Amino acid sequence: MNTVLIPWLYHGAFGHVVEAIEAANNYKTAHPNSLISLVMSEASSSRLVKYCPWIDKTYLISLDKEIEPQVQEIPSEWDYVVYPLRLSYNPEHWYTPHLLEVNRRLQQHLRPRLGAQFDQGELLTGTRLACKSYSEICMSLPDAAVKWANSQRDSNASPVISILLNGSAPDSAFPSLRTWRRILNRIVEEFPTASLWLTGLSQAKNRYGFRTAAKRNQAVSRFSGTIPQMKSFIDVGLENQLALIAASDIFIAPHTGFSFLAPCVGTPWLALSGGTWGDCTAGNTPFYFSVPACDRYPCYGKRKLICKLHDRLHTPVPCVGSMLNQRVEDVLNGIRHLLDPAFDLKQSFAVYRRRAFEQQVDVDALWRINKYYSEFDCEHEDR
Repeated sequence: MNTVLIPWLYHGAFGHVVEAIEAANNYKTAHPNSLISLVMSEASSSRLVKYCPWIDKTYLISLDKEIEPQVQEIPSEWDYVVYPLRLSYNPEHWYTPHLLEVNRRLQQHLRPRLGAQFDQGELLTGTRLACKSYSEICMSLPDAAVKWANSQRDSNASPVISILLNGSAPDSAFPSLRTWRRILNRIVEEFPTASLWLTGLSQAKNRYGFRTAAKRNQAVSRFSGTIPQMKSFIDVGLENQLALIAASDIFIAPHTGFSFLAPCVGTPWLALSGGTWGDCTAGNTPFYFSVPACDRYPCYGKRKLICKLHDRLHTPVPCVGSMLNQRVEDVLNGIRHLLDPAFDLKQSFAVYRRRAFEQQVDVDALWRINKYYSEFDCEHEDR
């Protein structure tokens, strides 16, 4: 029985936690008798790992406390150590100086007996530990939360679609409530028996654009009552939120780290793509990413002046504003795809790539597409 440690030390954003969960799952699937452990930053999101039975132990490091005593509490000897791939190239682009220093100290502390490597990357020492990419991820949520979420379903409602309006990024990165209303009204026109579940958190920032957080919350409350098929589940707690998504047929949201959790509970994510980062999936759950017609997307390091202006004005950038208004039919098409039982992960990537080319997106910048087809081609040649 081999011991495997995966040090995944980023700031505690939900998206990075999902990355760690996925990496651990891929190695556990390939080596079911191994003991898989994680090292993570201490954050509210890190509690998610307790719902991942394939993770045997988690070591949490608080970046606000003295690091050395915390590192010393982690056993130094493991059979295998697997580091995030980002540590192997331009790590200063992905880590703050302090976070990079903590990672380097941890690397010095750990002594792998059989091998060390970057996740699906360069071998550092010894022998390589294989993983099984795109393995099914199935988080085990609390029974009470699952029971509560399932009780919200109406037997006559189909499909059930959970919705997240926005995340913690600047408000210019998310659709306006007016755009959301247009999208959701078209959904219920096309799918009159649909049930819409609005989830998420009340706005906690002092301001939301030019409005106070209180005014924003009032607007969301009014918005939730404008569509008869919509139920509001704002501020129901993390576990209940995840259970609602798990009980849904489809999850619709713009790019947020929290959205990466949908495939981890087996629910397809229909992403309203646009902005700094390309969307990504986890496990083998189908997905549909509605990409904008923009040759700069994803625009990390190359934002257009018009988008920078929208940032300053606290209004939605075009790809989640005017361009998204033009993609409503694409969103409906995404729902049709995801309701088709034959629409699997392979078809999801095929449609993703085709739509990206059609929208003249920089496909090379959508690294998940390149990664998938690189691995798929290798597997195909091996067969």
